[in-house]
Amino acid sequence: MGIWIAEMKKGGLQIRYEQEERIHNEGCKDGYVVAHYQDPREMLCLWQKLQETKRAKCCGER
Repeated sequence: MGIWIAEMKKGGLQIRYEQEERIHNEGCKDGYVVAHYQDPREMLCLWQKLQETKRAKCCGER
């Protein structure tokens, strides 16, 4: 993500950082907009559920 931001800044885009409470960087949580460190099978499952239900629902073991 940092590379994209740097490229946008170079292109003249003004960047504004905001706090988003639905971003979780330690795995997956239901309803969150970003899920980091998921294995490929979990990501496929997450995307399938998102397409079917229009809601973010984690697939991993709990």
